[in-house]
Amino acid sequence: MKILLVEDDEEFSSFMGDLLVQHWGHEVTAVFTGKSAVQKAGESHYDLVLLDIFLLDGLGHEFIEPIRAHSPGINIIAMTGHNSPDLELTVRAKGVSYYMIKPFELASLKTVIEHLATKSSIQDTKGERTICPSAIAPKRVTRIA
Repeated sequence: MKILLVEDDEEFSSFMGDLLVQHWGHEVTAVFTGKSAVQKAGESHYDLVLLDIFLLDGLGHEFIEPIRAHSPGINIIAMTGHNSPDLELTVRAKGVSYYMIKPFELASLKTVIEHLATKSSIQDTKGERTICPSAIAPKRVTRIA
């Protein structure tokens, strides 16, 4: 999968990027702000966004609509280390695919990503099964400062 990782904690972003690429075989572009995420979503196709909620330039869920303006059907996994019932309701109302509370089990994240990859890489249109091109793309991590 081609993943856009939006995380302002550089250490966590680096760890997640390396894990997603080196161990799980995905292609990752990592950005640190919501504004950068919107820009990247406009420049390239992504299968999934891993979106931290508390970013340096705003609340992550505020960037969901602008990201979806470029990629209407994109899957988004929201992540936060500062959960509250109100925050969860607000974020879920934006139509995220999953809502994860940090710290989370890496195995849980891997299961969710694998589920979304299977769901998005096999499209059932007119009875045909189509492999999404990004499922076979070269794997790499791109860090955007």
